[in-house]
Amino acid sequence: GLRDIAVSTLRGDAVGIDAYGAAVLLANGQRANLGRAAKAAVSANGTAAALYRPDTATIDILTGLPDAPRTLRSFAIDTAPDALAVTDDGSAALILSRVKRGGAVLAWAGADGAVTTVHRARRIESIAFLDRGAAALIAEPQAVKVVGPAFGAQTIAEGLDDIAAAAPSADGSRIAIAMRSGAVVIQDRRSG
Repeated sequence: GLRDIAVSTLRGDAVGIDAYGAAVLLANGQRANLGRAAKAAVSANGTAAALYRPDTATIDILTGLPDAPRTLRSFAIDTAPDALAVTDDGSAALILSRVKRGGAVLAWAGADGAVTTVHRARRIESIAFLDRGAAALIAEPQAVKVVGPAFGAQTIAEGLDDIAAAAPSADGSRIAIAMRSGAVVIQDRRSG
């Protein structure tokens, strides 16, 4: 009975939210309770997770997964997130939130615990880390962008209709872009 799940792309471990609001780690054929949460993300190699805890309005960054999960740090946020992403070492997290007047805000939480807005858009469909956590990959309905705290947003794909999501390959050399029509475009980052 999971209502939300995030799966690591390299190992296949997962963190999900069950019907009772508990975060559960599913790894090595085992299930471990990680406490109450409303939203979860797991890193690409399954060694870190980000959990939004609505009771305290905080995001906990857990490392040591799957065998010895421990909280690396927590930070408070004002709005419940719509999506989260976390780096493999837990040094950074992405927080996607919707704002009341419409639109989406992408925030970056660094190792120092500071949460900084790095991008605003009318709509953001998906978020992921890219380049070992040096940048964020975001999909908007008409474009895919790379965003970083140091350099802002750079468009890497546009002219596509009704983008649903974008995700990097394991080595970051390619980007898979999915459209609502069911089409998938694979873009080589070097050649474009």
